[in-house]
Amino acid sequence: MARTNTNAELWKALSQFGMMDDSTAASKVNTTLSAAYAAGVSTIKIASAVGATALDYIRIGPSGVMEVAQLETNTTNPALVSKIAYAHASGETVKELTRTILGDLSDDGVQVEITADRTRIDAATRRHAYDHNINHTEYRVTVAMENLSDENVLTSLGIPESNRHGAGTAADPYVADATPANLDTINPVHFWCRGTLGNGNTVEVQMWDCRIDPSKSITFARGQDAPAQLVFNTQHIRWLNPVA
Repeated sequence: MARTNTNAELWKALSQFGMMDDSTAASKVNTTLSAAYAAGVSTIKIASAVGATALDYIRIGPSGVMEVAQLETNTTNPALVSKIAYAHASGETVKELTRTILGDLSDDGVQVEITADRTRIDAATRRHAYDHNINHTEYRVTVAMENLSDENVLTSLGIPESNRHGAGTAADPYVADATPANLDTINPVHFWCRGTLGNGNTVEVQMWDCRIDPSKSITFARGQDAPAQLVFNTQHIRWLNPVA
């Protein structure tokens, strides 16, 4: 049997990093689901196909059951490139997403840490643990980037341009400070990484419904050494070989 890629090799194949956010253009998809769906279906019905184009990326549903899908057809009964991951109710929002390239991944690539709430349950006698209750599970993703565009990051995250200052010189570089207050007020965002495997196949990882980690301020400054790091928590990771 042919050798398969390890997880580390697959993540290391990624070279470009970007984010997806709701499009604000009137000409883009902005509609609702016309029926309820269980997880695993690959065709949905929407109230309007205005603005829909094959291979557009869309957001389905609110935070918690939010997911990213890609249209295969541009009708009110569109086929999707992949099956939906969550159940959805009739009337949930369907909006087109704008994809923005933020930068190129450095050799440090992408690090994924999975944590969960574990509650020890002790036996009534002998005081030993006989079970653990696992509640919320969290994926933390750290991305190391080169050629990071601070303007793209700030615009995509909804951080005011007034936070960006400086004269653009070595002594007074352009600086944009994203403080915890800024990061606590933004909506969940969606990230993607894309790259090429050794066999030439294009691959993409999508991270949905993410929150930027507000534990410390992040500073983007022109002239700083790469890589810069962006840390965020995500609720769902999907790996795919995209059509385009």
